[in-house]
Amino acid sequence: MGRLYFGRQEEIRCIRDVEIHGADDEPLCLAFKTTTFHVGAGVYFHDDGYVLKARAWHQDRYYPLDAATIQAHQSTGALPTPLPAYPIPVGDYVWGYLAWIIVAAMIAWGGFRRHRRARKDQRAESLLAGEGVPSGLPVLNTKADLFVRESVTPLLRPGEHVLQQAYVVDRNVDSAGVIGALLARGLFAVLTTERVILISTRLGILGPGLENRGVESIERRLIRTCGLDGDALILELADGATKRLVIRVNDATLSNQRAFARDLPRQVEIWKAEAPENAASS
Repeated sequence: MGRLYFGRQEEIRCIRDVEIHGADDEPLCLAFKTTTFHVGAGVYFHDDGYVLKARAWHQDRYYPLDAATIQAHQSTGALPTPLPAYPIPVGDYVWGYLAWIIVAAMIAWGGFRRHRRARKDQRAESLLAGEGVPSGLPVLNTKADLFVRESVTPLLRPGEHVLQQAYVVDRNVDSAGVIGALLARGLFAVLTTERVILISTRLGILGPGLENRGVESIERRLIRTCGLDGDALILELADGATKRLVIRVNDATLSNQRAFARDLPRQVEIWKAEAPENAASS
């Protein structure tokens, strides 16, 4: 666990040994001194300049050097002319102003989160509004559109009709981490008059694989609500479980992404209005 520091902390580092002795005849080195002031973390750092320090590692004694003293020692050759430069490590500045760095990072992170939340809200509004999306049944313009229709047709019951279809992912891959991204599933989601059908498929880099790796069916009576979280549709089920369906609205391999995102929440509301007692029962 990290430690918290309070008050002044002085650091003295030798640059080179010199032929000068201290008050107790201890050998000295030419050094430089820095001071950090801490309030839990560093809030101020200062380069205090040259000093003379006792060489022994266990001695903290040092002697300040002003211009007159430096000139006097240089005139005898005890100190070099000019004095050697000394680099202050970057880490000293970071440590010395760590508190402000933390504050700046927190402000930046808060701004980033607000910006990300605003973008998610904008995407949600856009999806829900379905701007520019024609009403009616899904169009079948692409090979993937046709694959989804061909895959779901044998699964339909008598009198059951497809209302919309799309390609979704079961989590937000960008924020799921490495393990989460590896476990992510691509799904062809089909909204019918009676249920939501999810056809598992391969999650491809360039688009969904045209494969059927298993089918899951969610009956309309088991769906309590359908809300939006950014570009994700959240199905709340009667047993308390949730289904997250992230809509890839810009995926050109399918034609009905925005229409699906618009129509699924609306259809759930229709189902609830038609049979409110069933929407909350299992």
